[in-house]
Amino acid sequence: MRTMKSKLNKDRRKEIGHLLQLERRYKKLKQEDVARKLGFRQDIISKIEAGKRGIDVVEWIGYCEALNIPVAEFAGKIETYLHSKRILQLPKSYIKERRIGVSVYWHEGIFTATFGRKVRGITEFTADKFGDIQEKTKNLFNAHVKAMVRAGKYVDRWADIKSYSFAFKFNDVRAMLKAYKPYVSLAAISEASGINENLLSQYLNGNQQAGPRQMKRIADAINDIGKTLTAIAI
Repeated sequence: MRTMKSKLNKDRRKEIGHLLQLERRYKKLKQEDVARKLGFRQDIISKIEAGKRGIDVVEWIGYCEALNIPVAEFAGKIETYLHSKRILQLPKSYIKERRIGVSVYWHEGIFTATFGRKVRGITEFTADKFGDIQEKTKNLFNAHVKAMVRAGKYVDRWADIKSYSFAFKFNDVRAMLKAYKPYVSLAAISEASGINENLLSQYLNGNQQAGPRQMKRIADAINDIGKTLTAIAI
């Protein structure tokens, strides 16, 4: 047990040293520059970055100051980096599930979707079916998180342990009706919402635009239908 723990500590020390080296080089600093700011000899910095010497909390804070990196930000980078190397297990407790917003609209015969401001680096994506948009959303976000982890970038814990769900927001009523048309008939939506079926058809074909109140009534109707269907027991 002690041997396994010793190896784990050795691996962690080595990877933390490597990450410190990467950050120093990114800041275009030499080992001598960091050593001077910390009051160390250059060979001590060399041993720390090679994983041959440990670094205590106070020294690590000084390292952050020398590299001009916020302590909390660099702590997140270390956590993510060690997790990517499979030598640190992230705790799942006390992590609230996050809702990731995805905007969906219907354009030129296909669905187009984009992530909100919280997810940067992913451009809009398209699909013929709303079900495919949902699948692409999940796959693209997972790939985005994995790429950040591999690069040693900070990733929120909720994203890394997949404690999230997607909230799809339709930019117009046509996109909403197009998305659920394969699963829910206009007649059913009409009955649940109290909106004339012919008017719903006009919305679906793009001949008329629905206002915010109408869109909410339609969305509430579709949600109610979904709840009724999922409540069925045999």
